Amino acid sequence: EMEVARERTAEVLARFEGMEPEALRASSDAMDIGRRLYINHCSMCHGYAGQGDGMVHQRVQQRIQANKPGYSSWAAPAARGSR
Repeated sequence: EMEVARERTAEVLARFEGMEPEALRASSDAMDIGRRLYINHCSMCHGYAGQGDGMVHQRVQQRIQANKPGYSSWAAPAARGSR
């Protein structure tokens, strides 16, 4: 099931491979797909408008302020080198 999803995603994204940023911005299909990808995979941390105020960030900040064990400081997984 996951492999089928990966293949379908690759097919969709291949349509836009090699396009210049200006052409991508002008493509309503590319913008719709990008918007959906961002909402599904990025907005939880980065927030809907990309301001870093997503739900995950807010919950972590609440735990830091409440001095919860393990939350004295926090960095996103990518910042920790886990990717």
